[in-house]
Amino acid sequence: MKIRSVTAFTNITWPINEGSIAGIGRFLTDARLRFADAGIEVQTVRLATPPFLDIIGDPDTFVLLEFARILEAMANNYNIDFVSIGPVVATTPLALLMSIHALPDLISQTEKIFSGVLFAASNSGLNLAAAHAFAQTVYKVATLPPTGLEICGWQRWQMCRRVYPISRQPTIRVVSPVLHWHLKPPTWPSLRLAGPARSLMPANAWLRLSKMLRLKS
Repeated sequence: MKIRSVTAFTNITWPINEGSIAGIGRFLTDARLRFADAGIEVQTVRLATPPFLDIIGDPDTFVLLEFARILEAMANNYNIDFVSIGPVVATTPLALLMSIHALPDLISQTEKIFSGVLFAASNSGLNLAAAHAFAQTVYKVATLPPTGLEICGWQRWQMCRRVYPISRQPTIRVVSPVLHWHLKPPTWPSLRLAGPARSLMPANAWLRLSKMLRLKS
């Protein structure tokens, strides 16, 4: 059995406290080694944060790209394979669209950073302006060349309509850390595993995984 990803959900600050990223990196490395010792391969380890505008507090594209580049450099230093910085939350007509238009630059200038757009919610309906902005950026992202581990822009780009995540990732799916923060924020910090459905796991496999990291089954 393989685990597709081990994702650590945690809050971070801007400017970024490198010590917190280092701690997450050590934790994820330890988790990967524990699974390996038990004969279970972990394909990727990841970090997921709240929506990036909640962290940086500035919709300026330059600030977003600086934040993403610094965070990616720290992820490289501490052996974190991918980082989700959460979606642009644009569910109301007052939402700023600048950050949506900045996402193609984010994808093209990084290799490990995931993001997306949330443009509808049950309590506010559909934000057509945000949906249109998303459609414009879809075209730009679709023309980007593959980056990183042979991963194209589509695989680091997601959207959400209504209140359910729709994956734009043909190979990296299951729980979407990009949108999960907004749909159901986890307790800080927390850890989630992505792998086969429990019904497809060998007998007692989930119990074994849970006990290894002292998780609730």
